[in-house]
Amino acid sequence: MYLQIAQQLAGEIASGTYPVGSQLPTEASLCATHSISRSTAREALRCLVDRGMIHRMARVGSKVIAAAPVADYQPVAANAQDLVAFASGTRLMSGSDCQLTADRQLALKLGCRAGAALYRYAGVRCARDKQNSPLCWSELYIPADFSESARRAMVEGAFSASSAGQVRVEQTVSADLLDETLAEKLQAAPHSAALVITRRHHFPDGRFYAAGIHTHPADRYQLNLPVSTSIDAAAEA
Repeated sequence: MYLQIAQQLAGEIASGTYPVGSQLPTEASLCATHSISRSTAREALRCLVDRGMIHRMARVGSKVIAAAPVADYQPVAANAQDLVAFASGTRLMSGSDCQLTADRQLALKLGCRAGAALYRYAGVRCARDKQNSPLCWSELYIPADFSESARRAMVEGAFSASSAGQVRVEQTVSADLLDETLAEKLQAAPHSAALVITRRHHFPDGRFYAAGIHTHPADRYQLNLPVSTSIDAAAEA
């Protein structure tokens, strides 16, 4: 029964009955509406927490944070372990690759030099265990002088946290709109908001190592960052 209730609530979230940012019915309300026990209502809500769709807080309730199940997928990386989880837990589906020369505009976006020879790998990115549910559109740019095996290892996420920690990573979060082509690939509404995560990787000496641009439908993800409200005594003085 709790799975049925969870599935119904997930459908109502996806349809917009409970949009991102809104509150779900309380446990008591679910009990009254569906004639279920408090424990059944609690388990149904726990399922949605596990799917990454809601966040629960005592005396606050259940807040919708994603319009579709995202499990523990996090679009923004906080450390080397997050980079490994992103790469190893997901994969490019029906991707394409080509060699190109970075013009000034692309070089500025990627953090490489203009005229650099690069390989570009692009495609829909899905969780490895949910290959029919797109997470984002990914574009990976890797120097052409890297060996094919090295490039393939980077694309397939075959690297460790220790190796990821040997390069410097600059991460930028920006907003955009999905064009019709990307919207169709990501099963999203055309011209809807997108969350774009750009990661620029450099060797310690500043040489370009790689870059990734990952475009997510914005209504499926939400950034929750703690805000300190304490006043620094020195600043106050």
